[in-house]
Amino acid sequence: MHNTARGTVAWLGSNAIDARSRRRQSALRSEGWRVRAAAEGVAEVRVAECRSADDIVELRQLVKPPAVPLLVLVSTPDLLLQALRAVRETDDVALADEPPAALAARLERLLARRAPVDALTGLETRSSFDERLQAVLTQPSTENGVLALALLDMDHFKGINDRLGHVVGDQVLAAAGSHLRRILGPLDRCARWGGEEFALLLRRDSFEALRVELGSLLRVDVTGVGADVGRCSLSIGATLCSPLMDARTCFDRAGTALYESKARGRERLTFYEALLSGSADEDAGHAVQLRHFENVTQVVTQRVANLVSAMGQNLMRALQAEARRDALTGVANRGQFDRRIAREMARAARDGRPLALLFFDIDEFGRFNREHGATVGDTVLRHFVQTLNSGIRPVDWIARYGGEEFCVVMPAGIDEAAAAAERIRGQVEASASSGPDGRELRVTTSVGVAAWAGAAEAVESWVLRASTAVQAAKRAGRNRVVAAADPGRCGQAT
Repeated sequence: MHNTARGTVAWLGSNAIDARSRRRQSALRSEGWRVRAAAEGVAEVRVAECRSADDIVELRQLVKPPAVPLLVLVSTPDLLLQALRAVRETDDVALADEPPAALAARLERLLARRAPVDALTGLETRSSFDERLQAVLTQPSTENGVLALALLDMDHFKGINDRLGHVVGDQVLAAAGSHLRRILGPLDRCARWGGEEFALLLRRDSFEALRVELGSLLRVDVTGVGADVGRCSLSIGATLCSPLMDARTCFDRAGTALYESKARGRERLTFYEALLSGSADEDAGHAVQLRHFENVTQVVTQRVANLVSAMGQNLMRALQAEARRDALTGVANRGQFDRRIAREMARAARDGRPLALLFFDIDEFGRFNREHGATVGDTVLRHFVQTLNSGIRPVDWIARYGGEEFCVVMPAGIDEAAAAAERIRGQVEASASSGPDGRELRVTTSVGVAAWAGAAEAVESWVLRASTAVQAAKRAGRNRVVAAADPGRCGQAT
């Protein structure tokens, strides 16, 4: 009995629960293997038992991906031959009555030679796919039919990532992996080639069967993705392969065909051989090379244009945001205040709701700057704005009016606005920021509050009443709130 498990085996098929299968499962456990039913989770190796020709039919479904190696146990030598024709080269077949130690050895060998799998898509990795293609091209094959290499590229994938984020992008790639695996037969291979690119090695009875199968892959089903991705498609380039070709030539031809599909509008399938038709071999080769150069130029130019456009849009948005924001504190600057306050006043007049302006001035900030330096002063300004932000509602907004003066605009009457101003004043007085030497830095603020008098009052008059109230607060001893009188008594702070 082994102390540690060698690996996990999933027992598949309709025979998995009968007495004979259970005895074999128990014997493998005694050899150090974990054995579970297929529905109980991921396993490193799979086992299926075939006792009739009907079981072989079921087996053809079991050998489809996921790309986990499979050991097939058959009850007679006749079934052994049938099973060998049904499984992949990465699987194994054995007689069911082999000793448990021999079956365990077979499982270990399968485990050692399983192909590496891309964790996101469930497809093979590029390196293992390359090795398989080279082996197919250099080793004699007894398989009939037509062999093709296809390269697939997801259309407009960068736009999906940029618009919806990398989490959704990963979900789309996982959906593409499932989409590709559905057509794979026992001898087919599929790999994530890189990023949003994939490679397929297919063998079918005829060229037409290949064309139909690859054509069915052009549209990717992304209904399971948790976002509105929109249309999701693949461009495909393919070439026929023969033992006389090397892997590099196959990839070059498939890549040439892929660029043709991209250049012709995407969501297309192009065979390299179709590009050669109708011309002498030498002329056709030169023509294809020239056309490939033009296609690459067109696709790259379009990608660069899209990238420059996206960069330009991002830069424009950044410049617009910079033009609206105060660089030090991140709140609206004076220009944005002037533009937005006019819109707020028009909206308040239309809706018949009150609007108040809170004008904050940090007390004796010039002396503070002289004593501590401008760098420390900047730290205090940023902390001051954080305190303002913590004391207002989402519907209120802040602007830096100039120097150490800040405005808060809020939909509120004079009493509610004055109460908010007093609450914020107290928070400023109670809070502190830290200087470079660790000392606490404290400031106070004087606040003037003015309610907008309505459509008859211009913004200049409204701001003047609020700033006059600030001056009244400073004359009264600073660190206090003064509410401005109505326009009829402007100049008399209350």
